[in-house]
Formats: sequence, structure tokens, C-alpha cells
Amino acid sequence: MKEAERAREVIRLLYKYFNEHEDRLPPEYRFYSNGIEQMVVDYIAGMTDQYALRTAEELPEKAKVA
Repeated sequence: MKEAERAREVIRLLYKYFNEHEDRLPPEYRFYSNGIEQMVVDYIAGMTDQYALRTAEELPEKAKVA
């Protein structure tokens, strides 16, 4: 899988997971008034590449099945 495709897959996975599990967001993101989607986007946008990959790898296996 190409690197760009893998990056898109990781972002999609993180976005889906955190939209479905708002309680797993860090507290500083959970109290935004802009809605869950914006909270998740802001959280993912603030991740480094390595942190995003590590976070995706640490998700429960059932979350990784699309």
C-alpha cells in the first residue's frame, strides 16, 4: 500500500473511531462547543504522523475492521 493511501486510511480510521467514542478524546477536546465532528478534526489535525500511526495501532481490533 502506498504511503499516501495508508495515511488516508489511518485518518479515516481515527475519524470514525473518535466520532463513535467521544469519551476517548482527551478532556481538552471534549468540551468544545463546535460539535463532535469539529472536536475530532481538531484532535487529528494536531497529531504528528508518528502519533497518528501509534494511536491507530493502539485502537481495539474491532475498530480496525471497516
